[in-house]
Amino acid sequence: MYAPIDSSQTIRFNQLHEKCGNRLRQQMSCPLCEEVVTREEIVKGHELKKGQYLLFTPEELEGLVVAIEINEFVPLKEIEPIYFEKSYYLGPNQAGEKPYRLLAQALRETGFAALGKYAARGKQYAVLLRPFDEGLLVQELDYAEEIRFFGDIPLGEAEPG
Repeated sequence: MYAPIDSSQTIRFNQLHEKCGNRLRQQMSCPLCEEVVTREEIVKGHELKKGQYLLFTPEELEGLVVAIEINEFVPLKEIEPIYFEKSYYLGPNQAGEKPYRLLAQALRETGFAALGKYAARGKQYAVLLRPFDEGLLVQELDYAEEIRFFGDIPLGEAEPG
């Protein structure tokens, strides 16, 4: 998966100390040990149950394969854009070039998209695969329970007409 945004062109602002103009830095701290933790002391883990974690080494994390599981095919026009979170270009690995091209062509010709899921960074994501140019685009989707209903938006009083 490849991000379509060139972040090198984005203007970024730093947080500065108003008094001296120096750049501020954030520190990670452990509330239990009451001490500042260095980057070298930080490990990643998945919470199995409240307060109990399964720890992973950097090597184990690198070995995780990102695979997209397709669950169903739906007409692309039936997917509301409000569910789209992030977009990524999807490219094939060497062994998957032919199936990749066949899927992209089939989706393009039928007007369908593939709904599925993938897991990365310790979280499972709902995704939509759709044709884009000569390949595929993956759109990370928000779940329905994450979307605010339009009826919850205050629109003011309607004027009599």
